[in-house]
Amino acid sequence: MKEMMIKRSLSRRFSFSTIVVVTSILMAACILAIAYSNIKSEADMKHRLESTIRTAHVSISFSLWNVQYDVAKAHTDVLYKEKGIAFIQIRDEGGDVKAQKPETRDFSFLDEKNPGNKKKIYLYEKSDIIYKKANRKVGSIRVAIDKRVFHRELVTNIMIIIGVTIAIIIAISITSILITKRHIFRPLSKLETSAGLIAKGKLDTVIDTESEDEIGKLAKSFDRMRLSVKKLFEDLRSTNIRLDESNKNLEQKVLERTVELKKAKEEAEKINRTLNLFIANMSHEIRTPMHVILSYTDLLGKRLTGEKEKDYLSVINSNSNMLLQLLNGILDLSKIKAEKLELINEPMNSDGAVFKNKELEK
Repeated sequence: MKEMMIKRSLSRRFSFSTIVVVTSILMAACILAIAYSNIKSEADMKHRLESTIRTAHVSISFSLWNVQYDVAKAHTDVLYKEKGIAFIQIRDEGGDVKAQKPETRDFSFLDEKNPGNKKKIYLYEKSDIIYKKANRKVGSIRVAIDKRVFHRELVTNIMIIIGVTIAIIIAISITSILITKRHIFRPLSKLETSAGLIAKGKLDTVIDTESEDEIGKLAKSFDRMRLSVKKLFEDLRSTNIRLDESNKNLEQKVLERTVELKKAKEEAEKINRTLNLFIANMSHEIRTPMHVILSYTDLLGKRLTGEKEKDYLSVINSNSNMLLQLLNGILDLSKIKAEKLELINEPMNSDGAVFKNKELEK
C-alpha cells in the first residue's frame, strides 16, 4: 500500500508539474494574444474612423461644392453602413446639418466639454471637408464609432482564445499523463518490482530490457549488476563448500595425527618406563662387578711392594670409585623416574663431602 501511494504521488507530482508548465506557457501566450487583440481592436477603430473621414473628403466634398445635398446624403447612408459607425453627420460651410445618420438620435453631447460617461463608449472625431481643387472649406463631418461593437468582437475573440487555450491544456495534460504512464511509470514500476524481488534474494528474476530509452539503459545496467551479484554469490557458495570440505578434511587429519601422536607418546612413555624399570632392577647387577674390582684392587695393593706398581694401582682404584659414584647417580636417577627411590635417614660427614667436591673441582 505504501509503495502504491509513493507511485501515485510521484505520478501526480510529475503530471502536475508538466500541466503547470504547459498551462503557464499557454496562459502567457493567451495573455499576449488578448493584449494583441485589444491593441489591434483599438487600432482597427482608429483606422476605421480615419478611413471614413478620408472617404468623406473624397466623395462628399464634390457634392457639397456643387450643392448636391441628396448625393451627399446618399454617401452618408453608405458610410453609415460601415462596421461600428454609430453616428455620422455632414454640415455645410454655414454649419447647417445636411445629412445625418441616425436621423432621430441626438449626439450633440459629443461636442460638449463634459459629456459624462456616454462619450466613453464612443470614439468621436470631427473634421473640416476641403474641396481640393478650389482649396476651400465646403463643410464639416462628425463621425462617432461605437466602441461596444469592437469590444464585443474583442470579447468574442478573447473567449475563443481562452477556449482554445483550455482545450490545448486539457489535450496536452491527457496526452502527457498517458505518455508518462506508458513510457515512464509503467517501466519504472516493473523495474521496481524486479528490484524488490532481487533484494529478497531471487537473483533469477527476469528484468525487462527491451526498451532503448534511458529507462531501458538503466534496466540493462541493473540486469548486468544482477548477473554480477549472482555470479559473485555462486562463487562465494562454491568457495564456502570447498572451505567446508577442507575444514572437514583438516579436522579429520588433525584428529588422526592427534591419535598417532598420542599413541606414539604412550609407546615412548611405556618404553621409557620399561627402560627405567630395567635400569633400576639392574642396579645390583651393575654395582656388583665394580665392587669386585675395588675389592681385588684393595687386595692387590696389600701384596704389591713396588712404589711404581702401587701408584698404578692407586690410579685404578681412584677411577673405579669415580665410576662407581657415576653409576650410583645414574641408577638413583633411574629409580626416581621409576618411582622406586627410597630415602634413608642416616648421619653424614659434611666436611668430607665438601673436601671431596673440592677435589673433584680440581
